[in-house]
Amino acid sequence: MAASRQDQARITVTVDGRPIGVWDERTGGDADSSVTQYAIGGMGPRLSLGGRPEVANVIVRKLFDLDVQAVSKFLVQRASKGVVVVTEQPLDTEGTALGDPYTWNGTLKRCKLPERNSDAQGPALIELEVAVSGPIV
Repeated sequence: MAASRQDQARITVTVDGRPIGVWDERTGGDADSSVTQYAIGGMGPRLSLGGRPEVANVIVRKLFDLDVQAVSKFLVQRASKGVVVVTEQPLDTEGTALGDPYTWNGTLKRCKLPERNSDAQGPALIELEVAVSGPIV
């Protein structure tokens, strides 16, 4: 069985139906749940009654290149209202699509422009945070 590396995925983002390209990093988007527990009387054991499924916010990052810089004002203006689709396609070692993609749908919660520092030389990254609606599909 071949193992997968973190870089073996293609992450794409669309905002309001507008493709925003391939992104470098995704965090969050965990499938989780709110769990209800019940304590049985007479010092009985605590029972888990399950709960609603929840999906954590998704955060994507990419280099602030000329392509994303050209749409950065659009992204800033869509915070709190933009409809976002984040798709993560697993890839094999040759970069070929492998299996079904994971997709998160939601609302653009935040657009963080790159931090700037006259003493720093690291990459300038843009970051989007998406409040997920519904399950991971």
